[in-house]
Amino acid sequence: MTLQLRRDADIAIVTLAHPPVNALSLPIRTALLETFNGLAPDTSVKAVVLHGSGKGFCAGGDRTEFGTPAATQRPTLSRDVLRAVEGCGRPVVAALHGFAVGGGLELALACDLRVAVTGTRIGLPEIRIGVTPLSGTQRLPRLLGIGVATDMMLEGAVLPAEAPSLGSMFERLVADEDELLAAAIDIARRAIDRPPVPVRDRAFPDADLQAALRATIERHPLDQQDPARRAILECVAAAVTSPTFDAGLARAQQIFDALGATRPSSHAAQG
Repeated sequence: MTLQLRRDADIAIVTLAHPPVNALSLPIRTALLETFNGLAPDTSVKAVVLHGSGKGFCAGGDRTEFGTPAATQRPTLSRDVLRAVEGCGRPVVAALHGFAVGGGLELALACDLRVAVTGTRIGLPEIRIGVTPLSGTQRLPRLLGIGVATDMMLEGAVLPAEAPSLGSMFERLVADEDELLAAAIDIARRAIDRPPVPVRDRAFPDADLQAALRATIERHPLDQQDPARRAILECVAAAVTSPTFDAGLARAQQIFDALGATRPSSHAAQG
């Protein structure tokens, strides 16, 4: 089993069920795409909660697929799954516990709102395997600001959900996993009448985008970076300078693909 779908009245609850870490294998990507596309025409569903079974929300790409055709076979995360999540036409709340890292956090960032258990490990550590967090380079700066998001990705940092730098990522933190689903359903129900702005459409929190980007590049000069670090910086620059989110993501996709072509063994399922 890869996915479970149930209802709480007018709230659809989608559960990742792919032990041990709910990795984004080809079957689970396919199931997510089909589920969210299937929810779109269902007018009885007013909002969606997405969470993970077992030890955590999602640990990202499935390492058993790295270096195999399944890693980049459609549907992929950024091209297909995240578009379906954002395009389902309902407020989507991610309920996080245990861990939401790599592609798992990218999945949560495509949701409209997030709630987490304190202590949940949050991060985009793709730099550790020499790749970029493709869609994360476009969405994370829109939540945390250019400097904070870029530093987090370049460091491969994995932080507890309650870390001060992550404050704007969450609508609510809960102390115990037993409280998580109820809190997410409550947030989802409140969002029905006041739909949130999707992360992709949010303004960057930086007061001066160009100044924030310049300051970030000055701290991390492009000509002094290895290919993966340079790629992250270039992707963030694309997010800031592109006229639309889709244009920035398309440029980030090009950078991701070019970098992945030099590292086929670690080219994860995020393209």
